Amino acid sequence: RVALDAIATGAAANSCGQAITLWTSVTRDVFGLAAEPKDVPEPAADPSAAYMDEEEEGAAGEPAKDPALAAVYPLRNADKLLVAAARALLKHHGRVSLAEVLAEVVLCAGSPLVCGNEAATLLQPRSFNGARITAHGVASARCRAVVDAIFRAPAAAGMPDTLLDAIDFAASGAAAFLIQHLRNTDVTRSTVPATSAVNGFAILLSLVPPASQAQIYGQLQEACDASVKAIQGLEPLRLALADADPHGAVEAFYQADLVARGLVKQHGPKPPKGMSEDDYEELVRKDAKALAEAREKLVAASKKTMKKLGVAPRLHVAPLVAVRVAARVASAVREQSASALLLWLQKGLGAWTEIDKDGRRGAPEFVATYALEAAGAQLAAMATGSMPIALAEQFMHVSAQLQHAAVTHLDAAQANTLAMRLRVAGVSAFPPSLFPALLPALRGAFRVVKKAAPQVSMQGQHQLMALFAATCGLPGVHGRTEGLEFAVHAITHFSGVYKLAATAMASLAKNAGTAELTPLVRSALCGDQMQREAAAAALSGADAVANHRATTVAVACLLLDPRPQVARIAERTVPGGADFVFEASDVDHVVALLRRYCAEVHPVTVLCATLRRLLNSDSGVAADRQKDVVDAVKTLEDIYGAVVAFRKLVPVLAVPRIVEVLECLTEIAESPDTDGETMKEVLDCGREALKQVPDADLKKTVAPAVQPRLQDVVAKLSGKGAHTEQLGAVMTAWLTVIATRSNDAAYIAKALEGMPPMLATAQTPTVHYTLAECVSDLARHPSMRHSDALVEFGKLCLKHAFNSTSYVKKKAHANAFAGIVLGAGLLALRKFDTLAAITDAANDKQAQRSGAMIVIETLAQTLGVLFEPYLLVLTQLMLDSIAEKDPKIAECADDAAKAMMSALSDVGFWAALARPRR
Repeated sequence: RVALDAIATGAAANSCGQAITLWTSVTRDVFGLAAEPKDVPEPAADPSAAYMDEEEEGAAGEPAKDPALAAVYPLRNADKLLVAAARALLKHHGRVSLAEVLAEVVLCAGSPLVCGNEAATLLQPRSFNGARITAHGVASARCRAVVDAIFRAPAAAGMPDTLLDAIDFAASGAAAFLIQHLRNTDVTRSTVPATSAVNGFAILLSLVPPASQAQIYGQLQEACDASVKAIQGLEPLRLALADADPHGAVEAFYQADLVARGLVKQHGPKPPKGMSEDDYEELVRKDAKALAEAREKLVAASKKTMKKLGVAPRLHVAPLVAVRVAARVASAVREQSASALLLWLQKGLGAWTEIDKDGRRGAPEFVATYALEAAGAQLAAMATGSMPIALAEQFMHVSAQLQHAAVTHLDAAQANTLAMRLRVAGVSAFPPSLFPALLPALRGAFRVVKKAAPQVSMQGQHQLMALFAATCGLPGVHGRTEGLEFAVHAITHFSGVYKLAATAMASLAKNAGTAELTPLVRSALCGDQMQREAAAAALSGADAVANHRATTVAVACLLLDPRPQVARIAERTVPGGADFVFEASDVDHVVALLRRYCAEVHPVTVLCATLRRLLNSDSGVAADRQKDVVDAVKTLEDIYGAVVAFRKLVPVLAVPRIVEVLECLTEIAESPDTDGETMKEVLDCGREALKQVPDADLKKTVAPAVQPRLQDVVAKLSGKGAHTEQLGAVMTAWLTVIATRSNDAAYIAKALEGMPPMLATAQTPTVHYTLAECVSDLARHPSMRHSDALVEFGKLCLKHAFNSTSYVKKKAHANAFAGIVLGAGLLALRKFDTLAAITDAANDKQAQRSGAMIVIETLAQTLGVLFEPYLLVLTQLMLDSIAEKDPKIAECADDAAKAMMSALSDVGFWAALARPRR
């Protein structure tokens, strides 16, 4: 060392070539670094190595020492030699790669020669059998002093002041070089390079600022991800050898292989039927012999596949060890740099520890062990001393278990214990950057489950929610959007923590950005009553509401919410309160909200009520904005929401826009993908739109533009099916409204002629009621008051209602007849001699008796209290039919009686009770 000191301070200080030669000699010959780490082929497994002899293991049970370590331990003052050689090389820093030199310096400083023997045990074979690792392998003060002597004393070394700043630019390259050592060093010969790389990461993190730390942690995360995937791709035997119980794991591997090959057979104590005992014993002996031979061959073949226990897993798990060691580096702002890595470990633990239906884990158990220790160390370090490592590991373990698809009673009990230990340890809040790490545990603890399923207790939920609320109140909290989504979930499904969740929601919303408030806006518009009230209260305290016009408009839409509490909160939030003044540009903001929340009826109703105020002629908004709004509604993703929006907007739309709405509704109705609920809404929306048009505009503008297309659709109808029937009914209903309001007598007569075929084929109740309403509109028109066609149609309806053999046809014609009476008036009952016809049918054969009850039912439902005097007369007929033995007649009479009691007034009800019975 004395001779090398002379070289370092003499010739090497002036000659770059000699300095490089000296540095190469020190790093390779003394510290054992390779010039460039290469990919190491993974040696095969030897199961015999899993069971060491006592001579190999040593008298004290210690593992065999690394031969490379035995060769370098006797050296002394290696740190001083490293400092001298590094200073000599860095005097020529302009002619060497600073990233490579930095990586080699931290690798040498992290070597057991500098860190001590404790670091050397970090990657020993027994540390990789799934057992808990006790050696921290932390870079000691001695090795940090070495690095400081090299990089933080430029004046003494004759180096420029800018060299320390240049380290920041070289940190990423140095980290990549360290990762190569972590993944590609040959640990079958020596664990020193991997140990040096693990400790080198800790040293490198202590040299660089937070920005570079974040980049280094990102590279380390990529290395861990690649390592875990490499371990998951290993063959089962190697994974068995790396198990916590290698003997049992290898035996299980053998058993599974033999079972898969069909060599493990179960034999009962007695031979099967038809086989003698001698033959059965011979069969059992043959199967046992075949199984033993196969097992011997399997063991012999397996012994040739690996020479040392757990080499391949040990090669890949080093990056996870580096995460745990790096957690020991103290830094005031490191929690922000390493938060992404911690969240990745937390998510990975949930996937790696879950067991599928076949009993297989997402990753080997030892991977989860190393990942849990790494995550626990990171969480404890980032919690700035407020959380012990054991408690941090328990939190990460419980968080992983709660992420599983099925939570057991043990998981729920561990969550309750964790909540209690957090309270006892005085952990009142998580650091702001670790807020996303708290959410997975909360989501699992507040999972909506069935009644008998295991769940965290109410006390545990309260303690965890109190921790959540306290963390939400800290400045600079990360993941506000996810936190608000969880708070909304808790308010929806767990009313017991409503106050805590509402407090947390208000705290998160206080300093949240506009984009982060999206869950609150969605809850205020789309949630139930409790959600809307809590979200509106949280938005009232958000700073972004006053500073962002779109958010202000979203809150202003709540002024029209049907719940008074929500409307009052919105009044206190927006400027001007209930007299908030909308601007012309606010239409775009409301339309954007409508596009986002068109899938639910309540927000569509509230937003369209706001649009009606904006599009009103007195609001000052130009008429061309109506076209923009109609075009926007046409392009909504949810068809049903678009139809509801049209229905709410038509009262303020101009006639040309109503024509566009009707054309769009026609296209929706013609689509075969439109369901029954949407077709019903299309029907009502079209009627509402046609009623809003003045008679003059209807006859002059709407009818010429819409009527030909509707008639063409009806003429081209063919085939059977619910959609075809509904389409025909919708088009007929619209045409009827147009014809009756425009006094088109020719079409009215034609429409009445087309009713019988439609009634004969109608199969759905919706179509029945729609056609009945059309008949009512036609019968109400003055041109049909004395029409013989209407009389003939009414008689035809009564005939089919009484005599048809199909219940559906009876119901369709009975509804149509009720529509005629509703449109023409109660005098139509006398014109058709209805009571006598019903009485005769009720005393006739079976088909007519059930038909009479159906006619009574439809008349009572359609006319209501107007039919009350006639119902009192028909009461006895219904009672007699209810007592009929034929179930068809009795059921129809029962339905008629229910309709009758619904139609009676208070006076009629008591009159029906007092009426004498025969």
